[in-house]
Amino acid sequence: MRDNELTAVFSADDITANAEAEVLKSLLESAGILSFVRHVPPTFQRPGGVRLMVLAQDSAEAEALIRDAMESAPGQAPN
Repeated sequence: MRDNELTAVFSADDITANAEAEVLKSLLESAGILSFVRHVPPTFQRPGGVRLMVLAQDSAEAEALIRDAMESAPGQAPN
């Protein structure tokens, strides 16, 4: 695995999840993890969506932070 390889740590097939992805991006960046939101263009069969991308080397830490945030958020079901 190359150091600059990207991996998705959050994805949603609904473009309205953009706000959630941006909040998670802020969480990761506050922990020093570089991340960006990638918008998936809609197609005839799929409505589009968002992916939160990080460097592969940071994916385990990012996934743990996201999991903890989802579990502690009131009214949220863990993924």
